[in-house]
Amino acid sequence: MAGVEIKEDKAMIQTLADFSKRNASHVKGILNLTIPLSESPVWILGQYLWQRRFVY
Repeated sequence: MAGVEIKEDKAMIQTLADFSKRNASHVKGILNLTIPLSESPVWILGQYLWQRRFVY
């Protein structure tokens, strides 16, 4: 998903969640962020946003 702008629409959030679930082991390895397969797309987006807050 490199270079893809995340927009605030349901389809894009679902796409982000699907991608994250498919690549959960990579997300864990790179960001140390666990993506449970049972969580909602909005919850997953929230985790990315929460993580982003500590990157600076």
